Amino acid sequence: MIDLEVLKSHLTTKWVGRDRLFLKQTDSTNNLAKNPPHVLVHGSLVLTEYQLKGRGQSDKSWFGDAYKNLYFSIYTKPLKIEGLFLLSLISALSIVESIRSYHLFHPLMNQMRFKWPNDVYVGKYKIAGILTENIFQGGLLKATVVGTGWNINQDQFPINLQDKASSLRLLFPENWIREELLARYLNFFEHYYTLWESQPNELVRILNSHLLGYNMPVRVVVDGLKLPGVYTCLGVDVQGHLRVLNKEKEVDTFTYEQIRIYPV
Repeated sequence: MIDLEVLKSHLTTKWVGRDRLFLKQTDSTNNLAKNPPHVLVHGSLVLTEYQLKGRGQSDKSWFGDAYKNLYFSIYTKPLKIEGLFLLSLISALSIVESIRSYHLFHPLMNQMRFKWPNDVYVGKYKIAGILTENIFQGGLLKATVVGTGWNINQDQFPINLQDKASSLRLLFPENWIREELLARYLNFFEHYYTLWESQPNELVRILNSHLLGYNMPVRVVVDGLKLPGVYTCLGVDVQGHLRVLNKEKEVDTFTYEQIRIYPV
């Protein structure tokens, strides 16, 4: 089981993860964060060992065993609305940076990217997914919950997922300590969240350098329809929108709900 004292010993944050809500199991940490048993504060960490109804974008289910992986949400109270979707990408970036901070000499370390809009990949394998949800009260933004499912020590997957999903344990020959990984993630999350508030252009530059398909030819699907031809992915902007260059050399901009891209 997750040892909260070990987690705390690795934290260097000022506010992310300092307040913690832990349950052995819950339907989903995002739901728990939206309906907590006590008041949450900016940066509260909601953590569980097992999600009964873990989900991702478009209500897709999330597969994972108990006591092997990381299932958590961060409760935030943003001071601005501009670029809220970038918080999903900050979570993805924090996962990538957490793994890279171990400085492993392994060829797959150079194949870590996040895929628009909310998945983290190592090579062809998905290792994490993010679901960000906003809470409104009286028409005003009250909070944003950034939920993450991260495969750490998962050692087997259903047949239908074996060529799509994997875990750190299966990909890298390391003894992954979940508390230390989570602490590293939280440390990076606070750093990049602060950058989002103060230097969004610099954050976007860093995000794009880790985005799968950035500055590459891609196929584009908009609102479920595959568009003809090949586009060039220009990356995200400070609004959290994805930009692509079309065949007429014009820039088209889309929200995360609208567009999916696939490198050629």
